[in-house]
Amino acid sequence: MKAGWKKKTDSYVLWLLYPLIVGTVLMFMAVRFCVNAGFPELVGIAAGGLALIAVGGVAAGIYLLQRRFALFQDDSPKYLAVELILAVLLLMAGVYLRSHNIAQAGQDTYSYFNAAYVTEDQEIPITPDGKRTLYVYLLHVIFFLFGNKLTAGVWLQIVLQISALGCVFGAVHKLSGAITAFSVLLFGALSPMLIMDSVRLSPKAMVFLAYGVAFLMLANAVEEDKSYGYWFLAGAIVGFAGWLDIACFSLLGLLVLLWQKPTGMQRTEKYLLQCGCALLGGAVSFLLLLAVTGSLIDKSPLRIVRAWWNLQNEIKFSIPLAFYEGQPGWEIMLLVVILSFGIFGFWMNHEEFISPWILVSICIGLLTVAGVTAQESSWMTFLYMNLAAIAGGGIRSMFGKSKKQTRQTEFVSKEVLFSDDVASGKQEETSAEENGNTDHAQNAAQTSNSAAAGAGMIENPLPVPKRHKKPMLDFDIDSMAGKDFYDVRVSDDDDYDIK
Repeated sequence: MKAGWKKKTDSYVLWLLYPLIVGTVLMFMAVRFCVNAGFPELVGIAAGGLALIAVGGVAAGIYLLQRRFALFQDDSPKYLAVELILAVLLLMAGVYLRSHNIAQAGQDTYSYFNAAYVTEDQEIPITPDGKRTLYVYLLHVIFFLFGNKLTAGVWLQIVLQISALGCVFGAVHKLSGAITAFSVLLFGALSPMLIMDSVRLSPKAMVFLAYGVAFLMLANAVEEDKSYGYWFLAGAIVGFAGWLDIACFSLLGLLVLLWQKPTGMQRTEKYLLQCGCALLGGAVSFLLLLAVTGSLIDKSPLRIVRAWWNLQNEIKFSIPLAFYEGQPGWEIMLLVVILSFGIFGFWMNHEEFISPWILVSICIGLLTVAGVTAQESSWMTFLYMNLAAIAGGGIRSMFGKSKKQTRQTEFVSKEVLFSDDVASGKQEETSAEENGNTDHAQNAAQTSNSAAAGAGMIENPLPVPKRHKKPMLDFDIDSMAGKDFYDVRVSDDDDYDIK
C-alpha cells in the first residue's frame, strides 16, 4: 500500500484541531437533524455522542481485523487491474446519473447559452474575467459543431466534470493510494451537488478540469522525479488554473507540504530547484495571461491586474456554516461520519494520511471566509474533494501493517543490519591484516560476532582466536666470513664428549 507521511509536531497539532472541528460539525448536524424531526436539542447532542462512540468501535474492529488478516496489503498487478475496473465503473455511474438529470437544466443557464449562441457576424466580447470569456468561446465551438442546443452544452459540462474527476482520482492515487483515491471518486461521482452542477451551464466544470490536470501533473512530478522542464510545465498549468480561479493556487501550497512531509523524501537541493521551477512556471504563465488579456482589451497592466483582483473579491466576508439553517443532505452527513474515522485512525498507524489535505482545506476555507472568491468560483468543489480525501485518509490510517508483516519487516531489517555490519567488520579485518595490525583485526572480528548477536543469533562464547601472522624479514642477511662453521670444540676432561 502507498506510504503516508511521517508524524511530526505539526501532525499532532492538527490532530488536536481535527476532533474539535469534526466533532463540532457532527454535533451541529445531529442537533439540526433532531430539531427538524421534532426532538429536543439534548437528544441531538446525545445522538452525536453515540455516533462518535459507534465510529470508534467500528474503527477498532477494522484495525484488529487488519492486524490479523493483512487486508488491502497486496499491490500485485491483478489488484491494480481491479482498481482500474472499479474506477471506470464509478465514472460510468457518474455519467449515467448526470445524463439522467439533463432534463433539469434550468433557465439560469440561458445567460451563457445566449452569449455563445451561433449567429452570423457574432462577436464574443473579451473581458478581464478569463474563465467566463474562455468558457463562452468553448461553448460557442460546441454549438458551432453540434448546433445551438442546450443539450450539447450540458453534455460538454458532463464530459468536463467526469474528466476532472478522473484526473483528481489519478493524482490522489499517486500520492495517497487506492483507499483515499476511491473515497474522492465515490463522493465525486455520486454527489448530488456535483450532479446538479453538471447540468447547469457554468465555467465551474472547466475550472475543475484545469485544477485536476494541474493536480495530476504535480503528483506525477513528485512521485516519479520528473525533469525540470516537466516541473516548469506543471507550474505553468497551475498558473493557468489560478488565472481562471484564484482557489486553484492552493495546489502550490500542497507542493510545499509534499516537500516537507512524505517518508523517504529528503529535502535535497534538487527538490528545491524542482519546486522553484514549478513556482517560476506558474508565475510566468499567470503574468503572461494577464498581459495577453490586457493587450486584447487595450488596458494597462496595472488596470488589468486590479480588474482581475476585483473579480476574485466578489463575495464579502462570511462564515457559511454559522448561518446554515436547513437540514444537511445525506451526502454531507455521510461525509462527516466518515471524517470521524480519522479521529481514531490517527493513532492506529505509525504514519498519517490527512495533514496535507487538512491544510489545503484550511487554505481554501480561509480564502472563502475572507471573501477572496468569485461569484462562480469552484472553491466549494475543491473543498469537497479535499474533505473526501481526508475521509479516505482517515480510513486508510486504520490499515497499517499486520503482525506477520511487522515481524517480517523486523527480520529483514535485522538481516540487512547483520549483513552490513558483518561486511563492514570483514572489510576492516582484512584491512587490518594487510597493515599488520593484529589488535585491530581482533576488534573487527568481535564486531562481526556482535552483529550476529544483534541479528538474533547466538553470540560465540569462545574467545576469538588470534589470526596467524606471516613472518616477514625486514633486514638484510650479510655473509660473515670465518664465522660460518658449526663444529663445537670441547675439552678432553668433558665427560659428555663422544669419542
